[in-house]
Amino acid sequence: MTTHLTLSTFPFLIPVGEIFIALIVRIIVGYALLALARYHLTDGRQLFANDLHGTFPTNAPFLVTLGAVIEIVLATLIVIGLYTQIAALLTLILCIKIVVFKKKFPNFAHESTRYYWAIGALAFALALVGSGGYFSFDYPL
Repeated sequence: MTTHLTLSTFPFLIPVGEIFIALIVRIIVGYALLALARYHLTDGRQLFANDLHGTFPTNAPFLVTLGAVIEIVLATLIVIGLYTQIAALLTLILCIKIVVFKKKFPNFAHESTRYYWAIGALAFALALVGSGGYFSFDYPL
């Protein structure tokens, strides 16, 4: 009988984790984007439009709605696993933009900047590993 040295406490979970971890990360990132879009379409719509009014006086409400639509599209692409790496890179750029512009536009997002750093890190991980191949339309890497 041969024993193998493993560094995992639960080595029998490794095959299960390989199947579902990308799906779980996709769902977390998609939920965060949908929550941000909901904020931009409901509670924070007027607040963020007021913040933008000084920079873009004529089309601030349109820009808020456009941003929410982009967030919904990115969330949908990531959750269903279609063009996951491209959507994840765009999500990473969005998270970096939120962190940078949150000081100038305090109503840009309702969560703290640490939250968007975490979501950006998960999006970066998705950009590196792809959709995982299970329960997605992308081919596995």
